[in-house]
Amino acid sequence: MAKYTFGDGFAIARAFAPLEQLCRTAGLPQISSFGFNDDLKGKLLVWHTPEMGLKAVEGLPRRLGEYRDFIDNRDAVREDLLRRRHALRRAVDQRIRFCALLRHGKGTCA
Repeated sequence: MAKYTFGDGFAIARAFAPLEQLCRTAGLPQISSFGFNDDLKGKLLVWHTPEMGLKAVEGLPRRLGEYRDFIDNRDAVREDLLRRRHALRRAVDQRIRFCALLRHGKGTCA
């Protein structure tokens, strides 16, 4: 499994609404609370402690079965969540804050 999250996360994006609902019902921080502004379009980025992100990505994989009718590719979603967990654990160790970004396309330049 790749350990990088940049340019990844398509499975989470496709299952976004059910994942948000699952976070709400499980009492986990919602994925949407961690960002999605686009700094390339002048939007302000808000940075968060990685511990908060870990609460969501560690709690969600165990609960994916509860939404089997709404999440098509649970294995891919689980892999995306595990990549984020790995990155957030490293961020905790290095005391680095994080922000979830949404980029359209594959480029990094405006």
